[in-house]
Amino acid sequence: MSQKKARRQQLAAKVEQVRAYVYAEQHAIRGLLKAVPRQVIGQRPPFASVGRCEIWPCADAAVVLVYTNDLDSIEVVVREFSSKKHDAFMGTAEVGTFFKEDGTPVSWRPVVVLNDAENHMLDVADVVSSGPWGTVKPRFQRLMIFGWEASLPEPDEEALRVVQSDIAAQNLAGQEALSRVETRERALRLSQTFRDLLETARREEEVQRFLADHPELLYPDYIDCHPKLKLGDDLVTDYVVLVQGASGPEYVFVEIERPNKPVFTEKGWFSHQFTQAKDQLLQWSTWITINHDYLERKLPNLAKPIFHLVIGRGNEMTPQNRATIQAEFSGTNRRFGTYDDVVKRFNTIVERLL
Repeated sequence: MSQKKARRQQLAAKVEQVRAYVYAEQHAIRGLLKAVPRQVIGQRPPFASVGRCEIWPCADAAVVLVYTNDLDSIEVVVREFSSKKHDAFMGTAEVGTFFKEDGTPVSWRPVVVLNDAENHMLDVADVVSSGPWGTVKPRFQRLMIFGWEASLPEPDEEALRVVQSDIAAQNLAGQEALSRVETRERALRLSQTFRDLLETARREEEVQRFLADHPELLYPDYIDCHPKLKLGDDLVTDYVVLVQGASGPEYVFVEIERPNKPVFTEKGWFSHQFTQAKDQLLQWSTWITINHDYLERKLPNLAKPIFHLVIGRGNEMTPQNRATIQAEFSGTNRRFGTYDDVVKRFNTIVERLL
């Protein structure tokens, strides 16, 4: 067998691996989204991760383009092989054309370049760019580059990351056409504004209103948020947040207290403010267990919820305090965080997803 023929066969096998991966990831993404209440998904823009997929084999990598469509079936099409490298292909091929908002094509096009592409992967959604002709974007919604020597990830794990990333980007960008870089910069500005508020806020209501306007600070990838949801006549939550978990959508019931409330006394015991707030979570849990069917009319597909308490500041917590908190909440469906933990978690998730 000639080296040229062997190379073609090897390339064909790699293309099939990419095709199988893309199909599996699309199947997993759609499965995650179908578990979300339909009315919630209907309120959002189309997800960049779902649609018709085209695979363009190039000299150093497979370029995968995802175009939004509303079809329930999965379409993955393998196009003609190009002897060019991925960046040269996207810089010259018709599929790499960028367009103005009115649909007019422009000659200038930004090209995503993956260094040492054969051994790496890249995944970019909502490719938007600004240049001499203003804001331009291509027809495709998502660009993936799979180097021929790169290892493919697990489709289910990647599907969850992609869905969370899509949702976080939507939450942070709102209805604006922002690139992921612009979205990330907006997120970091929001984080700083919240940190400034924590230094000046004296009433819980100030923080509550800010988080009601920006629930993405609590959960950047939240799907839906219900501020001040009543549980019967006597109990009111601060927020109920719907998030996408590994096994499907999860409801998180959030209780917040003033940032300046202490978690521990000077002797290392839980403060009465913390104990009272923690008891609030237990009251919610008891009420939900008794009234689960009733509440599920408001919160579709409500399974076992998660409870999240936010109180105090991180600089007041010693390592021993942290160990005590860990022992208190470990193995339960309850979470604890200071406001500084919330900010740190937000920044970490933004960096990871965007």
